[in-house]
Amino acid sequence: MPTKNAGRGASEKTRGLILGAAVLRFSRHSYEEATLRDIAADVGVDVALVHRAFGSKERLFAEALRSVFQPGEWLERVDAEILPHLIGSALGERGGRQEVRQSAPGPLDIVVRSLGSPQALPIVREFLFRDFIDPLAARLDGPKRQRAMTITACLAGIRLFREVLGMGPVFDEREQESRRLIAAVLVACLEPGDK
Repeated sequence: MPTKNAGRGASEKTRGLILGAAVLRFSRHSYEEATLRDIAADVGVDVALVHRAFGSKERLFAEALRSVFQPGEWLERVDAEILPHLIGSALGERGGRQEVRQSAPGPLDIVVRSLGSPQALPIVREFLFRDFIDPLAARLDGPKRQRAMTITACLAGIRLFREVLGMGPVFDEREQESRRLIAAVLVACLEPGDK
């Protein structure tokens, strides 16, 4: 989704290169360590062009999150079809197969690097509510936002446990049992229960 400043001074191709460099920087460095000057240098452009294309570091950070976190394709299906997608998300799968950790960074990589940043956390929080929790809540019954937040917390917690704490092999060792347990938790969150 282009920002208001996207057309001034940067072609869509250059803007895409800047965004790609930002994703890599924000996934490998803390919010404070990832400077616009470094992102510009990664692409070989002047830092002023980065400012013209995105407006600010905060907006570039939000765009970087949005570019790697795209739940729209399955978020529309909050019914029996969504469960496999949610389980796959928790287990780090895309398109039915395990993600290769050395490949393209994901939203968790950016979020984990930003956990200690007072500047980045409000952006992450706003992003999660606007782009995942609230759209998911709109499709649920009963206590909508609480259920959507619990689903989000479960997904993020499992991914953090797997990837940050390195517990992926524990999940993978008994994959079917892990899937069954994760499904039970998510089904409890998806079903309206007492209204």
